[in-house]
Amino acid sequence: MTCQKAIDIMDDAMDDCLEPQLRIGFEEHMKECPPCRVYLEQLELIRAAMPLLPRHDAPNPRRNALIARFLEESKRTTD
Repeated sequence: MTCQKAIDIMDDAMDDCLEPQLRIGFEEHMKECPPCRVYLEQLELIRAAMPLLPRHDAPNPRRNALIARFLEESKRTTD
């Protein structure tokens, strides 16, 4: 398995949603590839930290402007 393939399926691996054959290849790659192991560890830490972050329910004025612009641009490309 290549590093790119391993990275592409890391979310599914963390969710334990890989088919058995794919899981074997993923686990073998993780044993042989220190950079991918570090990347996976970082993803796991981020996932664990996300629920601990405070929620910001305050409206974001920039968000509304970005959505409006996106809708305008998408309307122009479909016309």
